[in-house]
Amino acid sequence: IEVGAYLREQLSALPQVTEVRGMGLMLAADLAEDGKGAPDVVLDGLSAGLLLNATGAHTLRFLPPLVCSKADVDALIEKLGGIL
Repeated sequence: IEVGAYLREQLSALPQVTEVRGMGLMLAADLAEDGKGAPDVVLDGLSAGLLLNATGAHTLRFLPPLVCSKADVDALIEKLGGIL
């Protein structure tokens, strides 16, 4: 629960993210429509070592493993922030 709340908080802090929804570690983040589309973020994420999922034109889904730590979230946010 603690890492899921931390992930939600960190995703919400990204300027390009307009909404974060879901429960625990199963989250979705909506991206601003005037920015990079989710499929492009997924492709750029692969180059950066991230495995992301686009469920819509501007929606990313996150399903990290249950052993995910705050350090893992920090690494994700650092790379994702650079991509967005």
